[in-house]
Amino acid sequence: SEDLGGRYKAIFALESFFRTDTGAQGRSDTDPFFSRNSYVGIEGGFGKLTFGRQTNPTYINMGTLSPFGVSVVFSPLVLQSFVATYNGAFIGDTVWNNAIQYSTPRVGGFAGNLVYGMGEVAGHTGTANLGAHGNYVNGNFTAAFSAQSFRAPVTAPMTRQDAYLLGATYDFKVLKVYGSLGKSNAEGTKNDTRTVDLGVKIPVTAAGSILAEWAQTKRTRDLVPRNTRDTVSVGYDHFLSKRTDVYAIYSYDKQTAFNSAGTYGVGIRHTF
Repeated sequence: SEDLGGRYKAIFALESFFRTDTGAQGRSDTDPFFSRNSYVGIEGGFGKLTFGRQTNPTYINMGTLSPFGVSVVFSPLVLQSFVATYNGAFIGDTVWNNAIQYSTPRVGGFAGNLVYGMGEVAGHTGTANLGAHGNYVNGNFTAAFSAQSFRAPVTAPMTRQDAYLLGATYDFKVLKVYGSLGKSNAEGTKNDTRTVDLGVKIPVTAAGSILAEWAQTKRTRDLVPRNTRDTVSVGYDHFLSKRTDVYAIYSYDKQTAFNSAGTYGVGIRHTF
């Protein structure tokens, strides 16, 4: 950021994913180099206006509504909403290209934003995507809402999917509870989803907490039996310092007509 005077700042971000096991850039070989945020903008008392590739605020809100944050490996809410191998209920990426976003300042605990993704070529996938989002923070209580309209083919002749997310958290100190509801419906065909998610974070020491979360997505499609998917994650997270923690997590997954499966994960994380 650069101070322009008069409470205004010029801002920009250039961020990339990388894969620690190989050192390769991006989440996959198809990602661009700056595959996370890549934008320019201006910020002041009016709020913030940014232009470029930007993280989808629906994904950001999910991070506040899950004890596992925005993890695309361990958060059942994120897995069932955005990850293709978990039949992601929300189409589109966690990052939108060529987007204009306005974010309000926080007033009385409320902050919101509007994002419009123009796409790169008129008439192509990813054109005219629109999102409206808000969150409210008051002491131990947090609530979040997202609504997005994304144009991309999923099941012909569908040309647009509308998706919604509503949830809240409350920190009782002895435990923090999470709850949310997500819905999506496809234009032009019966391809709808409903996701219910519940989570809890229980401090057991000054530095460590037990995390648990369950999500269930029910999917209705034309000429296909109703499908239900349940995903559960349970783990322990322990902070060694302000920015470094170690964790151990087990995830269970079961989908209609398929056998159940489990995933174990242990690791160390450093944030900055």
